[in-house]
Amino acid sequence: MVDESSAALWICELTAVRYANPQAAAITGYSQEELSSMEFWNIIHPDHQAMFHDMRARRRSGEDIPNPIEYKLLTKQGEVRWADFSVAGPVDFFWGPGFVVSAVDATNRKRAEEIISLRNPQLESLFDIAGILAGVASESEKYSSVMNRLVEMVSGDAGTIRILDESTESLVRLAVSELWLDELPVDHRSHSAIASQAFRTGQPVVVNDYLALDRANPALVRAEIQSVAAIPIWSGARKLGVVTVCSMSPNFFGREEIAMLTAVVEGLGVLMEKSRLAGQLLRSSQENKIVDELALTMTSNLDMDQVYEQFTTEANKLVKFDRAAINVIDGGRNSLVVKCLVGSGVPGMEAGTVFPLDGTFTQLVAELGDTIMRDYPVWDDPYWETKRYFADSGLLSAICIPLFAQGSVIASFTFRSKEPGAFNHNDRTVLERLCTYIGPALANSELYQRTRDTEDALRESNTQLQRTLANLEEAQDQIVQRERMEALGSMSSGIAHDFNNALTPIIGYAELLLNQPNVLDDQETATRYVRRIHTVAARAAELVRSIREFYRPRDGNQVFGAVDLNATVLREIENTEPVWRRDGPATEGGINIRTNLAHGRPIAYGSEGDLARVISNLIINAIDAMPMGGTLTISTGFSGRMAEFRVTDTGIGMSEEVRRRAEEPFFTTKGDEGSGLGLAIVHGIVERHLGELTIESIAGAGSTFTIRLPMGDAGPQLEEPEEESGAIGGLHILVADDDEMVRKLIAEYLISADNTVETASNGREALEMWHAGSFDLVITDRRMPELNGDQFASTIEDMSPGFPVIMLTGYGDMMHDIRESPRGVDLVISKPVSRDKFLQEVSRLMKRN
Repeated sequence: MVDESSAALWICELTAVRYANPQAAAITGYSQEELSSMEFWNIIHPDHQAMFHDMRARRRSGEDIPNPIEYKLLTKQGEVRWADFSVAGPVDFFWGPGFVVSAVDATNRKRAEEIISLRNPQLESLFDIAGILAGVASESEKYSSVMNRLVEMVSGDAGTIRILDESTESLVRLAVSELWLDELPVDHRSHSAIASQAFRTGQPVVVNDYLALDRANPALVRAEIQSVAAIPIWSGARKLGVVTVCSMSPNFFGREEIAMLTAVVEGLGVLMEKSRLAGQLLRSSQENKIVDELALTMTSNLDMDQVYEQFTTEANKLVKFDRAAINVIDGGRNSLVVKCLVGSGVPGMEAGTVFPLDGTFTQLVAELGDTIMRDYPVWDDPYWETKRYFADSGLLSAICIPLFAQGSVIASFTFRSKEPGAFNHNDRTVLERLCTYIGPALANSELYQRTRDTEDALRESNTQLQRTLANLEEAQDQIVQRERMEALGSMSSGIAHDFNNALTPIIGYAELLLNQPNVLDDQETATRYVRRIHTVAARAAELVRSIREFYRPRDGNQVFGAVDLNATVLREIENTEPVWRRDGPATEGGINIRTNLAHGRPIAYGSEGDLARVISNLIINAIDAMPMGGTLTISTGFSGRMAEFRVTDTGIGMSEEVRRRAEEPFFTTKGDEGSGLGLAIVHGIVERHLGELTIESIAGAGSTFTIRLPMGDAGPQLEEPEEESGAIGGLHILVADDDEMVRKLIAEYLISADNTVETASNGREALEMWHAGSFDLVITDRRMPELNGDQFASTIEDMSPGFPVIMLTGYGDMMHDIRESPRGVDLVISKPVSRDKFLQEVSRLMKRN
């Protein structure tokens, strides 16, 4: 690199020359060997040696001496030459600290300055541009100022400086003199034939009638540009770029203007080469230092978060970027995990995010095993849509580098910038070198983390095992309780479904009595209707109580006994008669019910109410499956030591998929009209009875539901407890309930047993009546406005300890389950309650008191 440089270079130990390149020999007339054995100041002209020693002393004292400095040289042949000298250092070499001195031959420029200074004032601007090139401003500021002076020098209207990007082999815009020129594309390939031609030929290209070109750039046409001159930028034998100057005047550029532009652009090329060399040396020194520090960090630190932070901080000193992320490949899931993220945020792409591998830069570099650089948008990219979120977040260019471990790509390190074309070949070289250490460090960290995770998991597993063994009984209780609550949630709407089924005959027979008054004259028929209403209503009450079964398995409190399946089937056919005899489109052809009951009375062991609910549910489901009418057949029999009954319809049947899912909670083919819980409840009841449910069905040919249950002799027969007879009369009783119908019904119960009753609609009213009157007994609801039943009973207990209080509530079964008894309450009775049972409970309490 030093030998090929177009600038003269000396590497010195203090003032002794240790090495000089061929250009140094060419500018001084000495051979490289002669230069390497002499003091550097010997090549300085005697007129400038004092200035040289003064500058050296000032630099050693710590003063910041700007580069470059102009000196006269005396060649070996005695020729006087001029050169611009720049000093970089100190730089660490193998022998110790040293300096790198570069020089560019300025003899022609000095002679041109002498000539220019003698010309008219217009040419004085060329001297100013030379000063800018030798100034201390930043490179971008220098280029912008040079471009403005070039335009001003020839009285032009606009201009651009473009340099060659070796990685893309395109001319990239470096500076403009007018903001509207930003409309021009970044590289030359799509529009600037003039700049391309000047760069390709290495000669100035002048067009003094630009608007006549077929491929004139629209932006220049809008600006009314009529003359364009493109001058190639040379440094020695290397073409660096192109300067383009524009004018709104036709035939603007003559020989004199082109000569001036060519002379100044030649100086610009020298400046750019000097800047490149100095930057390379400094960058190489910084790169070596950063690499050494990172290598030390990665070999001594397994905390990758700290490694990432240091890496991105140091890398940003060499390559400017706005966002950096490490994406680790998870081959098992064909996905990426964002492990490290620094800089600009992208919605949905935070650290820890997992996203598909397909269509990403990481997938591409993993397949190629090589770095890629891209700008957005890349319209011919088949995965452009997957990368749009980066462009939408203002990140317009990217470089993605594969990270290797043991020869395989395990991740990628992607750097993104908000500037288009932000990354070049040099950036790629630097980042690839730095990333060499990241892959193995990442693999080691992952292995270390997996080892730690495994150890932690083993410790946690051991602790968990001990905890599990110690608390197994408690955990089992919690699981059972959770299952009970899940069953309650799943089946509660099924209870409502069954309750509506029970309401159907109640409403039906009640309407018959209301709409046909003559039926009341027929005592036998009226009694039969009322008895059916009472039977179904009692079953509805049992349905409400059965909610407990959804969060509590059957226990010894539930009475199982011998159930005559023949009698139960006949009774349920009768109870569902209002359903299957109804008129309307749902049963257009009518329902024909047949029975095939076994001789010998098949007796099942179970709950008569539950099994009646199973039969009624299956009857109603079968009717729903025959919208055009059909035949429903119910048969009973025996299967080994099991009692059996079947319900067969000639309805629409079920597909195999529907049949498999028929017992799932909430699954229904009836749309909004079905709850999807009828068969689920049937299944649950059969399961609690240790029975079997099988479903046979063919789409379009009907269905058969078969229930098999343990026979009646499979379990003990429980005797019904003897009920106490006789109710206490002559009591003065206060009844408090916010439901008027319940309040009146309870009052009627009590009055029918020769008691006097007063009623209150809330707890506060009841308390005032209790204060004002003389009562033998208080019966109160629990949930009431203003003053609830608990508060009412507690107040009575405070004022008259031992005063008898009965709480009649819909929460009664739940309170019994958890053995809850509010303060001051002597007896809890569940709603609904029959008259006889209610009066028996009242009598039993008052006799105790």
